[in-house]
Amino acid sequence: MTAPSNEWMTPAHILDRARRTMGSIDLDPASSAEAQARVQAGIHYTVCENGLICRWPIGASVWLNPPYVGRIGAGPWVQRLLDHAAMGGRGCLLLNAATETPWAQAAMNAGVVCFPSRRLRFIAPGGKTRGNATRGQMIVGLNVELDRFSEAFHDLGVVMQGTL
Repeated sequence: MTAPSNEWMTPAHILDRARRTMGSIDLDPASSAEAQARVQAGIHYTVCENGLICRWPIGASVWLNPPYVGRIGAGPWVQRLLDHAAMGGRGCLLLNAATETPWAQAAMNAGVVCFPSRRLRFIAPGGKTRGNATRGQMIVGLNVELDRFSEAFHDLGVVMQGTL
């Protein structure tokens, strides 16, 4: 028997919405070879390459579904995307809606957020759809046009703008 996978690949309808918001996905820094069949980023980094320390092209449109396993967790990934946005880059970020965490609060304040009205069904390795996630999620747009984000995500759930 094989160990369960920690891969929770993004559903295609979320990626389509991110592409409509940003125009393209230039970089996926927390990816896998299999995930790229869906994400189709110009550049992607796998766990072996460690996208936290790799170069992120200035001004790139970034898709980020960060890993949650291990000691690092999502916080450093969120901060790296916030730093990228502060330098003029754009991003769409898929996170657990852990609104009490410092990293989630920083992301929500910095961008526009969609809170889906239903839990997402992620994709397991091999392409099988998993059951509903055990937690709610949020999608955050950073340095994106509010109208484009709202148009792409409004039918998924509540869309709100951050305060920064």
